[in-house]
Amino acid sequence: MDGTADIYYRHHRRSIYRDQLLAEALTEGGNSRAMGSGDWGPVLIAVLFFVVLTPGLLCQIPGNDRRIAEFHSMRTSYLAIFVHTIIFFGFCAIFMVAVGVHLSSG
Repeated sequence: MDGTADIYYRHHRRSIYRDQLLAEALTEGGNSRAMGSGDWGPVLIAVLFFVVLTPGLLCQIPGNDRRIAEFHSMRTSYLAIFVHTIIFFGFCAIFMVAVGVHLSSG
């Protein structure tokens, strides 16, 4: 084989091997169900907490005008966004990892 054909042959073998590894990973070692399909629990938990913890929608911590909290103010600040982000991450971690909420669709 000349150099160009040898490079093409090695690249082609590598892509076939990569496709086989990807197919095995997606079928979870022979199971025909794709990895992670049908588990809507984490998605719904994240969407629910994103809506509920939007700063200013239901409550805002810390509030404007040096208050601890404001309710339904429809305003926000950078500090409130940061605090709500930390709370969002904490609640998502608790419900997805510790509690293990799973909702299957199939």
